[in-house]
Amino acid sequence: GHEGSGADPGVLAACRAGLERLERAGAVLAELDLPELESLYAVNSAILQMEASAFHVRWLRKRYSDYGDVARPRLLAGFAYGAHSYLSAQRLRSVLRERCEGVFERVDVLATPTAPTTAPRLGEAGNTRFTSPFNAFGWPAASVPVGDVEGLPVGLQIAGRPWDEITVLRAAGALK
Repeated sequence: GHEGSGADPGVLAACRAGLERLERAGAVLAELDLPELESLYAVNSAILQMEASAFHVRWLRKRYSDYGDVARPRLLAGFAYGAHSYLSAQRLRSVLRERCEGVFERVDVLATPTAPTTAPRLGEAGNTRFTSPFNAFGWPAASVPVGDVEGLPVGLQIAGRPWDEITVLRAAGALK
């Protein structure tokens, strides 16, 4: 589906192997396209930046140099948004959530690569492109290791309908 696009070939191969394990455990696989998830990446990033900036403003003023070279610019960027932007992002998230919740009339869980690449090396920032839609919606999700590429782990993300953590955990457990 859409969320797998842009992932490294080795990551996709490991995730396909994970999906085959799910299928052997009894899952019926169906490919879906949810283009709304791509929009959610931007919406989630904006909301997170604005909320984090508001939370950290007091400490940024007092302890600016204590923030690292990755966190500091992200927090400062959050101040570029206005209150109207925050409300607009919240409204858009609600619209996208309504559009996507219908997917659970057809499937019990969604599976995507956890990230477009392997896990990052220590000290490197990870890529949250594929996890952020489910964070934005507040849907339960689990990342399960399904292989590795050049010694670095690859995760398959299982996401489910709101308040249905047990189904997500059952599907994740079937990958062991």
